[in-house]
Amino acid sequence: MSDFEIREQIAAYLARTVGAAELEDWLHDVAWDLEDDKPTRSHVMAATRLLAEHARGDWTDDELRDRLGALNRSYWFELAPKQQSWGMSEAAVTEVRVLQSEAAGRLLVTASV
Repeated sequence: MSDFEIREQIAAYLARTVGAAELEDWLHDVAWDLEDDKPTRSHVMAATRLLAEHARGDWTDDELRDRLGALNRSYWFELAPKQQSWGMSEAAVTEVRVLQSEAAGRLLVTASV
């Protein structure tokens, strides 16, 4: 399973052609077949966590779409393997935010690495 296929399936949810439960089931199946590719595995686990929080009522559908969209974008820009090298420098970005969840009515912490 390639990271592109995973990002494509998440994009299908964002485009409303796949439901949240269907995406979660698909990601669970994919997780078993991932090779030892830490960035891709982390991406799948983060998406699965967001879907579980949504199922628990922590996020509305729109909030989930926002977070999964941000997850896909940050994976692509920060972690996805690139064919071209842009120099020898490396940078790790960590962002921690506290957000109000409309669905749960409480504050939730999100982070990206």
